[in-house]
Amino acid sequence: MLYQEFKTAKEGELARRLAWLVCRETVAKVARLMTIPTVFKYSRASEENNTQWMTFLSDACEALIGAIYYDGGLSAANKVIRKFWEPMLHQQGAVKDNKTQLQEYAQAQFKILPKYKLITQSGPSHNPEITVECSVNDYQMTAKGSNKKMAE
Repeated sequence: MLYQEFKTAKEGELARRLAWLVCRETVAKVARLMTIPTVFKYSRASEENNTQWMTFLSDACEALIGAIYYDGGLSAANKVIRKFWEPMLHQQGAVKDNKTQLQEYAQAQFKILPKYKLITQSGPSHNPEITVECSVNDYQMTAKGSNKKMAE
């Protein structure tokens, strides 16, 4: 689907678009479009923990597509995937995430990659808080997230 739509795109752009189309946030958005939340009983508190809620929605969406594939074959799964993902092909998929932009900048300016270091990990296992330090030459910054990837 991506290659058919972006025949002249370079590998890096296709990879970024694919990563965006299959990331948790995008798949959770598709789950909402498919009205998946309407078939589950859940508390409003579930939605307040955005990361866990998006993980739940994206997992449910992937499971549904897997069930469609198992029951109806590749053609049936392909129809569902095209119906919900094709409209998103021209959305922000080509935009580089912040980490990629920083890596490209550091390589271009300093010929090095940023270094990431885990500073702290606290909180309960179901809702951790991770602090990571990023350094490029003499520049250092810290960030927090619910997992290492989010913090970086």
